[in-house]
Amino acid sequence: MKPLSVDLNNQSCSHITFKKKNEAMVHYALTTIEQTVQRLWFTSTMASSSSVPRVSKYDVFLSFRGEDTRKTIVSHLYAALDSRGIVTFKDDQRLEIGDHISDQLHIALKGSSFAVVVLSENYATSRWCLMELQLIMEFMKEGTLEVFPVFYGVDPSTVRHQLGSFSLERYKGRPEMVHKVQKWREALHLIANLSGVDSRHWTAAPEVWEEALTALESSLDENTMEILKISYEGLPKPHQNVFLHVACLFNGDTLQRINSLLHGPIPQSSLWIRVLAEKSLIKISTNGSVIMHKLVEQMAREMIRDDSSLSRKFLRDPHDICYALTNFRDGGEQTECMSLHSCNLACAFSMKASVVGHMHNLKFLKVYKHVDSRESKLQLIPDQHLLPPSLRLFHWDAFPLRTLPSDADPYFLVELNLRHSDLETLWSGTPMLESLKRLDVTGSKHLKQLPDLSSITSLEELALEHCTRLKGIPASIGKRSSIKKLKLSYCGGLRSALKFFIRKPTMQQHVGLEFPDAKVKMDALINISIGGDISFEFCSKFRGTAEYVSFNSDQQIPVTSSMNMQQTPWLISECNRFNSLWIMRFSHKENGESFSFDSFPDFPDLKELKLVNLNIRKIPSGVHGIHKLEFIEKLDLSGNDFENLPEAMNGLSRLKTLWLRNCFKLKELPKLTQVQTLTLTNCRNLRSLLKVSDTSEEQGRYCLLELCLENCNNVEFLSDQLSHFTKLTNLDLSGHEFDALPSSIRDLTALVTLCLNNCKNLRSVEKLPLSLQFLDAHGCDSLEEADSVEHFRDKPNEEVKQRTFFKETEMPFYVLNHQATRICHIIHLLKNTTALMFIGIPICIMLVAVLVASLLRVFK
Repeated sequence: MKPLSVDLNNQSCSHITFKKKNEAMVHYALTTIEQTVQRLWFTSTMASSSSVPRVSKYDVFLSFRGEDTRKTIVSHLYAALDSRGIVTFKDDQRLEIGDHISDQLHIALKGSSFAVVVLSENYATSRWCLMELQLIMEFMKEGTLEVFPVFYGVDPSTVRHQLGSFSLERYKGRPEMVHKVQKWREALHLIANLSGVDSRHWTAAPEVWEEALTALESSLDENTMEILKISYEGLPKPHQNVFLHVACLFNGDTLQRINSLLHGPIPQSSLWIRVLAEKSLIKISTNGSVIMHKLVEQMAREMIRDDSSLSRKFLRDPHDICYALTNFRDGGEQTECMSLHSCNLACAFSMKASVVGHMHNLKFLKVYKHVDSRESKLQLIPDQHLLPPSLRLFHWDAFPLRTLPSDADPYFLVELNLRHSDLETLWSGTPMLESLKRLDVTGSKHLKQLPDLSSITSLEELALEHCTRLKGIPASIGKRSSIKKLKLSYCGGLRSALKFFIRKPTMQQHVGLEFPDAKVKMDALINISIGGDISFEFCSKFRGTAEYVSFNSDQQIPVTSSMNMQQTPWLISECNRFNSLWIMRFSHKENGESFSFDSFPDFPDLKELKLVNLNIRKIPSGVHGIHKLEFIEKLDLSGNDFENLPEAMNGLSRLKTLWLRNCFKLKELPKLTQVQTLTLTNCRNLRSLLKVSDTSEEQGRYCLLELCLENCNNVEFLSDQLSHFTKLTNLDLSGHEFDALPSSIRDLTALVTLCLNNCKNLRSVEKLPLSLQFLDAHGCDSLEEADSVEHFRDKPNEEVKQRTFFKETEMPFYVLNHQATRICHIIHLLKNTTALMFIGIPICIMLVAVLVASLLRVFK
């Protein structure tokens, strides 16, 4: 039996247990969760009507005992919250010195909306955790902070009554501690009575939570509807209009895109969206995305459906859209937004272009479908003009016509999105598109050429990826170009490869693109992504062929210098403010054509650099060497032919992630004490992971947390070298030929994950560190199963599962097409005394993150 336990009541910690996937129990749990959300929403709504909302620097403050949880649940929880755009404070460098928590923590806590307290076994053994908890509960009692506890391997009753490791008897007989201990007792008792998650029993299958979450997000009772309506009806009309548009069209889009589509240059448009965020009707994530919770989105759509005037203004239901298009005179002229998922049409439907063209108030038209679905059920008959003059967004997946009608001038059109269309050319003539900012014809495989774009002076983004018949972009695009982002696929072959330049004709660097038949120049480009046949050159010192090149910059730096236009025609941009540069080929060819590399580009702000499968023979050092990359955080030099790396790399203090896959000739590494993640897959000639001069006194200096040595069979004195990396949490020794594990592994007391796939000669696994929770041992043909789990014989719930792992997740779409998955057997090493069973960790993390995210969206 694998029970699932969730503490949800506000009065006490009662348990809801799923013994199996029982629909009634799932519904009961969901009802309890909904009541919690509704109660907090109602309380916050009533409170906000009589007080000024508090501005918070952080959404969530994480309180935890580092030695118990920093590398387990807390790191996963922090990542889950961050991925949902929730600004979270996590103290990673706490120095537990003195009798008071630091001013930094006090300020961070005071500036937070929510506190998640992870109560682990050793939480109460730290005076600083207890002082932090005391302050958290004081803020909660003042009404300035919401608190959500996670009971990580401890019983809530143990916390409530201060038993076991939560006993405060250690302070007995110390008069100076009497007052503090009393405050701590009150705080522990109070938090133990709050709603929360008890992880001790959380081992249900992932599909249970998925089912529960789906049911929660698809149901909305009358009470919640009324509460949401109160918040909506208190908004001014312009704010209500923005709210409904986000719910119908723009949920998940960027704030910048929504502003440009809804209001154009109106200065207060951004403010209107931020007011919705202050009312907790939407959330603006850290990356600038506008996110509306499913419940709120559902409420908005139900309001539209129940209001006859709104239902004519916003059309989403396929049946309603078909009716409106068939009976245009019956209210169709009131339609402002039409969004149709063509896959949901009950049957094929034919529409005349003139019907849409006569919708004089239509601003947003979106017809979308699944990429892999067959031919669209919506057929378009091109009888007259299609684009009404009021239109701002024209989005039509798999647009069926060969060209756009040229008898209309949609002056207000901001975005034209015709991905995977049948277009051969966009239009004839010169339509008035002075407001157009984004043009996307990705995947239009029949598109042969672009028309004259010189009159579109507002164009900022141009997406031409996978337009396989397109041989370039026209010279006219550069006459008055404001393009900042360009995505392009070029398939001209190596003999007529696209030439990509970074030159220095004056004091500033510029980017140039040379097409076989184009004479082009631009001066605003700050983001480019090109795949295909590319010849790359930087100041004659860094050149070769590539299949993918991209760079981006946080900000636009205007070009002020002139170019020598006697040179080859260019597409130019000031580029020395890159923060990311990728140059790569898709596959590694041993002893392939070498990319010439004499010096590093002068990019002072570069944080990420990928030079992959370029067969580079030497990484420059000295004056023009790698030391110039002082802000680099991620470096990928996989698939190159150098034998060693410059010693200066140890001086790159911000470098945390280093990939060196398929560097077949690499023999040794420099001292890399600052690196946290190091991947050395298939470095088959690698002999040394560190310098010979490194001694035992330097063991603690290495920050390495994750090390992959898959198929690195020639590392000498492997056990001795591994002993230097005392902070390792993940180690991959797959494909090695040893018959017994390196002895030093037992001393890696922070190790959580050990991968030993395809170690064909491995016979036994002995004396593993007690910290180990995850052992991956697929394809170990000589390993006896009984021996592999002997170390964990006294611990319950050992089981073998199958999972799929992606070997690379950070590559662009081009590269992901070349990646494969692998299936492996996993032995889960589960313990009585630790908080979460391994399979339960992601589910519990998801539960906490989703609940916190939900509560944050309804509570301020």
